[in-house]
Amino acid sequence: MSIQERFNVSIDLFVKNDEGGGTQLEKDVHKMVQAGDSGYDLIYNGDGCGVRNGLGGDFLNLRAVSSIDFDKPWFSGTSDLFTIGGRLFFTANTFSISSIYMSSTLTINKKLASDFGLEVPYDQARAGSWTLDALLAMTANMDKDIDGDGKMTEEDQYGFLSQQYSELCMQCNLGGAMIGKNAEGWLELTPDENRIVSIIEKCSKLFANGSNKFGASNESGVEVFVKGNSLFCFMEGRLMNTKVRQYDITYGILPFPKYDENQENYSAAGYDLYWGIPVTSEKAEMTGTLVSAMSCYNYNIIVPQVWEIVLGSKLADAPDDAEMFEIIRDVQYVDI
Repeated sequence: MSIQERFNVSIDLFVKNDEGGGTQLEKDVHKMVQAGDSGYDLIYNGDGCGVRNGLGGDFLNLRAVSSIDFDKPWFSGTSDLFTIGGRLFFTANTFSISSIYMSSTLTINKKLASDFGLEVPYDQARAGSWTLDALLAMTANMDKDIDGDGKMTEEDQYGFLSQQYSELCMQCNLGGAMIGKNAEGWLELTPDENRIVSIIEKCSKLFANGSNKFGASNESGVEVFVKGNSLFCFMEGRLMNTKVRQYDITYGILPFPKYDENQENYSAAGYDLYWGIPVTSEKAEMTGTLVSAMSCYNYNIIVPQVWEIVLGSKLADAPDDAEMFEIIRDVQYVDI
C-alpha cells in the first residue's frame, strides 16, 4: 500500500526548473509567506537556500509539529544538531536519499589488500576499534613508483586517496568540531585545540601515504582509485555509483575510522539538501505525518536498495559490506 493510499491523501509534487541553483525557489517561498499564501506545504531545496528561508522566518519550528517523533532513527543526526535553543526550522534525513550520494564513505580495494596480505578491517569496525592509527598503519609503505619515471603521478600506487570535498568531512568524523552547544542548547565555540592539532598532524601523515593533488578535478583521487592504484579512497557516495562501479574493481566500504577507541561512535559527516514547512501551511500536522511515514519507509526499504546500486551488488551477496552499510547509515549527518 502506498503512502497516499494509507493516509487517503493526494501528494502533488511541483518541480521548479531553477537555473539559479534553488535561489529562485527560495525567493518564491519568501514571497509566498509574505503574502500569507499557503500554496505549498513542504519545501525541499538546496542547502544554502533552505537555510536562508529558515533563518528568514519562512519555515515553522518543526519541533512544534507533534506528528513528528524526532526520537526515531530516521530523524537522528542532523535534526539533533540543527536544533538550536529547542527550535528546528529545517533539516535533512531519510525523507530523501540525497545523503547517500552527498556523504563521504571510505572505500577499499579488496584485491590490492589481498595482494599485500592485508585483511579488510571489518572485524575491527564491528568491534568499534577501527581507528585512525589503524588506517595509518595499513596505508604506510604503499606508495610505489610503478612506471619508474622517478615521480609520483596518477599512474603510480598509493595507500590513501581522497576526493577534495571528502577531506572537509575528516575533521568532523574525528571529533574535531569547533562549535558545540551549552546547557540551554545554544551554539558556542568549543574547540579542543589539542585534539584538532593532533587530527591535523595525523591526517598529514595519512596524506603522506598517498595524495589528493592530481590535476584540477575534484574527482582526481577517485580516477586514480578506479585504475586499481590505491588501497583506500575517501569519496562521496555518488562517485561510487557514477565512477567506481563502472570499472572492473572489487571494492568494499568501511566507516571512516574513529580518532581513537575513546571516541564513542563512528561518524559519517557529509552534505545534504534540506526541507522545511512554511509558516503559512494549513496542514502542518498532516505534512509531519506524511514526512514521518515516508522517512520510515525510506530508512527501512529504499535506502538499502539505493546502497545496493551504489555498491554495484546486492547487500545480501556481501554480508560484511551490508553490516558496514548499517553502521554508516545510522551515523550520517550534516555538521553544523
